[in-house]
Amino acid sequence: MITYIFFSQTNAENAELTARIEALEKEVATLQKRLADEQKKHQRDTQSLIDSKKHLQQELSALESDVDRLNTQIDEKTQMLRKAEHRFEQQSKQTQSALKDSLERAKKAEVNLLEFKLEIGIKLLVRAQEDCQNNIKQLDDLARRYVCFIFSGTQSWKTFARNMQISILL
Repeated sequence: MITYIFFSQTNAENAELTARIEALEKEVATLQKRLADEQKKHQRDTQSLIDSKKHLQQELSALESDVDRLNTQIDEKTQMLRKAEHRFEQQSKQTQSALKDSLERAKKAEVNLLEFKLEIGIKLLVRAQEDCQNNIKQLDDLARRYVCFIFSGTQSWKTFARNMQISILL
């Protein structure tokens, strides 16, 4: 009986161990399935991260390209601005020089005009003085003639008046 009990105990233990093995196998299968699911999920997440990384790298490359392009444009615009400023400075200097020359010419022209007016004024005054002196001379001559005429007329009247007095008295 010991053998039977032992065998039954062994059978019972066997059954229990088999049940336990089956339970453990189910648990292992479940864990393997979960592991496989987790691995697939991990692979999907990894692939998603890789795709996101590629996409972000592409965006980064595009943005870096845009930054490079914009920096190039900024450099070009800065260079154009410097050239425009240089041209403006040159034009400003030329304009100032032309304005200075024009002002100098205008001043010279005004001085020449004033000198011309002065010369004409002096000539007119000299001519007027000469005309006045000629008129004075003519008037002096005329006055002398009239004075002589008046004096001779006065002498004639005096002589006539004396003659008349004499004739009346006689």
